Amino acid sequence: MTVYLNSRCIAVFLIQVFPVETRHTRMLLPREGIRTLAPAVTARPLPWLPMRYDKPIVGVSRCLLGHKVRYDGDSKAHAIVIDQLGALFELVPVCPEVEAGLTVPRPAVQLSGSIDNPSVTGRDDPELDVTGLMLAYCNARPAELKQLCGFVFKSRSPSCGLDSTPVFVGHNCITEHSRGLFARAMTGLYPQLPVIEETGLESDNQRARFIQRIYSYMENNLQDA
Repeated sequence: MTVYLNSRCIAVFLIQVFPVETRHTRMLLPREGIRTLAPAVTARPLPWLPMRYDKPIVGVSRCLLGHKVRYDGDSKAHAIVIDQLGALFELVPVCPEVEAGLTVPRPAVQLSGSIDNPSVTGRDDPELDVTGLMLAYCNARPAELKQLCGFVFKSRSPSCGLDSTPVFVGHNCITEHSRGLFARAMTGLYPQLPVIEETGLESDNQRARFIQRIYSYMENNLQDA
């Protein structure tokens, strides 16, 4: 069985990568221990460090990694995801629309009709309806991602938005705080999974908390296994 980093090591990692002090890092590691503990991590093994360390596996909306999979054939490369999270985690790209079988480029789609049970229809062509295709994908794909320890979702996406996706009835937006179909499926199947939108990563405190939760999730799941 692989042994993962414990919470004290997580705190050191957070302090080294994100020099912003938060209440979470203060709880995990006293300030007076930072100077002596952090150099030791790189200098020599400590009793509580593993002989082998596997990076946590984190899912990411594929466009955030710079892949040109969006409806317009472009990407939404995000520097924090690529550079900072990429250094800490093994990132698994996921694009629900493309994996479901839609092309690049493709007609833009949006959530419509209902907040609780929305359809996925064409933004410019209301007759276009890919709800069945997307639901079939969302009913199957999350079960294949049980190895993930977290997920970074693309905000406002009809498949990946967490609480930022607009829903329309006709040309009227009835809410801007709904959840994309794939994000709903993932959070429904894995309610404890650490999740965040790329916009949340731009806050130092939210980013640090998200990283800490990923290591805690991995450690707890390992103990339960």
